[in-house]
Amino acid sequence: MKGKYITTQIIMACRKKGQHSKKDIYTQLKETIAEREKLLQQWERIFMPKPERVQKDIHTQLAETIAEDKRNEGAVE
Repeated sequence: MKGKYITTQIIMACRKKGQHSKKDIYTQLKETIAEREKLLQQWERIFMPKPERVQKDIHTQLAETIAEDKRNEGAVE
């Protein structure tokens, strides 16, 4: 009886392998990059909303902060 049985390994080795249509590596990279860009845009919309527009420039804000500190300093003394 030895050697008369067909094992699963033999059957799998004899099977025809299907024709896989492999894509070019550059095409796969382009698709991956495009998918990543879409995901990043979605994540930015969800986790990093656009900041509100600043009405005053930095110099005006700094001048107001200094004036407020001076007023607070005068009130403390």
